[in-house]
Amino acid sequence: MISSFQLFGQEFFTLNTITSTPAATLGEYCGKVKFSIENQNNVSIEVEIFQKAPGASTFSPSGFTFPIGANSIIEIGSTNVIVSGVYSYYAVFTINGSFLSSTQANPISVTINALPVAGTPIGANAVCVGSNITLTPSPTGGSIPYGSFSWASSSISIGTISNTSGFVTGIASGSTNITYTVTDNKGCISAVSSIYTLTVNSRPSATLTLSSAPIGKNPICLGEDVSLNLSVISSGTWTVTLSDNSVASGILSGTEQKTITPFTPTANIIYSISSMSDIYCTAFLSDLNGVVNLDVNPIPNVLIDVPTQIKCNGINSDVINFTSSVTGA
Repeated sequence: MISSFQLFGQEFFTLNTITSTPAATLGEYCGKVKFSIENQNNVSIEVEIFQKAPGASTFSPSGFTFPIGANSIIEIGSTNVIVSGVYSYYAVFTINGSFLSSTQANPISVTINALPVAGTPIGANAVCVGSNITLTPSPTGGSIPYGSFSWASSSISIGTISNTSGFVTGIASGSTNITYTVTDNKGCISAVSSIYTLTVNSRPSATLTLSSAPIGKNPICLGEDVSLNLSVISSGTWTVTLSDNSVASGILSGTEQKTITPFTPTANIIYSISSMSDIYCTAFLSDLNGVVNLDVNPIPNVLIDVPTQIKCNGINSDVINFTSSVTGA
């Protein structure tokens, strides 16, 4: 048993306005408040905090008793509130479980604003390297209208996001985690949102070359066959459209070589890649390389002029002379 002369002091229960998070309105706080509790006695004591919520007629015990060492100060926070309003608190001090004192006659009343809940980002869960998407927040609770949002990407080398707008840019293939917080019109900031995993896919690319021509000829002669070759890098099923509107496709992921079926051009022609896409992304023009300039020469025509009359006169009467000419060369 502890006698009164061993106490030599008293107990203090005060609102800690420094460590409690202030709201935009003077004298109001966000989420919860913190209390400084001082024991000026020479022995350890205990404390329990009682709370009265907005609209309640009585105080409720917290259900937790905290020890305070002799001549010590501790800090205890209230629980986060889910309804904004005026909350009242008092402390009951005990020593070895027996009542010592109470601040019930002078409770602390304070306005506490419920924190907004950030929710989860909404939008596409993938973006292509070099492309953009915009994610939108889905906050609830707190005081509306909401004031601002603060976005973050866990790996800015994979994907960046505007701090204020949710505007995402794909940087390199991989994945990054997107989160945000929301500040409501009371100046209260939510906890971090649920993690939103965003995949960044690489763009496909292709290079066009002349695959085959007779004895490697270019120009070629009219009627000769040629083939084109596509060297493709993609993430799966892909489609390429050439400048003559012909289409080539493949299904492999990674690097694939594709020979375009032999064809017979009838005139000079320039082949290039107009567009390309795979299962995730569309290529930029800078991803499409190679131009094949194919010249087609007509087959020459040979004309032979044969005299209509042959005269035998003299020594060389058995020699016949023909005149020839070439056109179309």
